[in-house]
Amino acid sequence: MRISERRELETFVRLLGEFDAAVCEFSDRPDLIIRGTAALVGVEHTRIFRNSPELPSGRQRKPQERFQQQIADRARATFRQTSSLALYLTVSFAEPSDYRARDVSTVGDELAQSVSQVLRLSGAQALQDRDIRIEEWDLRSRGYPFPRGVDSFHFKIHTNPAYELWGPAYGYAVPKLSVEAVEDVIERKEKRIGEYLSRCERVWLLIVTDTGMPSSHYEVPEEVTEYQYQTQFERLFVMTCFHSSLVQLKRAVA
Repeated sequence: MRISERRELETFVRLLGEFDAAVCEFSDRPDLIIRGTAALVGVEHTRIFRNSPELPSGRQRKPQERFQQQIADRARATFRQTSSLALYLTVSFAEPSDYRARDVSTVGDELAQSVSQVLRLSGAQALQDRDIRIEEWDLRSRGYPFPRGVDSFHFKIHTNPAYELWGPAYGYAVPKLSVEAVEDVIERKEKRIGEYLSRCERVWLLIVTDTGMPSSHYEVPEEVTEYQYQTQFERLFVMTCFHSSLVQLKRAVA
């Protein structure tokens, strides 16, 4: 189990407030076993992400967000080889993004070179304490290359290394979670419910959103929380990580 998943399950136990963490066992299929109750309870953890039907799996927001962060990390490491300046730098990537794993090193190095070029052209001293935004045309019009798939980058020089950051910049409308999306998750997870019940007597489903990635960011509207779901899971929950919010969904009465 990944550390992030365990933390989300620990948050779930804390927010639910019905069990002591000492009776919880982190496992797999289901991901959490709660002991010390009349019936052994299993909790299956899953995250929900936005998908665009017109895009292949590799170009969906979730994998592309990971590549974008890796590109920013690579650029920072490459920049650090020739400069000790602490930058707070954010990168606006073109949408839809179209990177592969093989692109990370090339695009990351190109980004580092573009940042270094801006500093050479203007001088770091002249840019001190200024918010600098560089778009593709700024460098290409002067005959300098610009990283593929990047619309622009923004940076500020800091004297305190604690403020250093390199990462993607995201601006987007937060979509509403739909009943249909929740039902799709339930249907997918119910295919394994027999496997879960081989290890426990009751099974709950925890659907997690807002995990720090834009592709997992949803608003949970009233129609989702008031809808009655047909399911074999004994209890259903939606948890939003950023706001530490836990909602139990309703089940249809048989």
